[in-house]
Amino acid sequence: MNHSLFLQKLEDFKKYLGSSKAIDSLFLWESIANFQSHWSSDIDLRSRIDNSLTNQTSKRLWVSSGRHPKIILLGFAEQMPEMLEWTFKDLFSLEKDVEGRLGRFTFHMDQMYEDWKKENPETIFDSHYHDDNYKMASTYLSLIYPNEYCPYNLDLFQDYLRVLKSNKIPLANDLNRYFKLMKTTLILLKKDEQIEHLHSKRLRKGIDYQGDIGPMLSYEFAHFCCNRMI
Repeated sequence: MNHSLFLQKLEDFKKYLGSSKAIDSLFLWESIANFQSHWSSDIDLRSRIDNSLTNQTSKRLWVSSGRHPKIILLGFAEQMPEMLEWTFKDLFSLEKDVEGRLGRFTFHMDQMYEDWKKENPETIFDSHYHDDNYKMASTYLSLIYPNEYCPYNLDLFQDYLRVLKSNKIPLANDLNRYFKLMKTTLILLKKDEQIEHLHSKRLRKGIDYQGDIGPMLSYEFAHFCCNRMI
């Protein structure tokens, strides 16, 4: 990572955080707040999923280009709630390796989709929409553990490293390196006291997550550096 280039991008990012454009990304923190409020509630799994994956600002984290992972999860929760509950429990087990957890999550999604499709042969959904290079699975991780994770995106990973003039661009998924990079980015961001102030100032009370800044801000910073829309 080119440190001087990073600091230059950081100065530009502070200007962005203080502008009206930064409001466009608040759906990330609204999504965390909703998930945190509802996931552990003592109600049935389908209702928990429905309530947890809600957002009044934007549903872009789980709806994009004809992909509807939430709808599929709701169907799985109706037909095989025990299996889906176990699958999420395994995904959220921090003591286990993250690559293994994400891989197993996708594998079990494949299994459940095949069983679900047998019971719903007329479905218009030709996928469970979690076959996306771990993006959705890592999104669930980032919503339940906002101090540990952010959504995984290989294209963003590669572009971000190119912007920062890294000599080691991954050609394939490298989940551990990605999450390490986002945590390192977070450490560097938090060294500038203005970052936390500017971020906190834009948050909406009673709507957005008000906890400690986590890797989701690194995720936003990476998108900013690469001129990518979240």
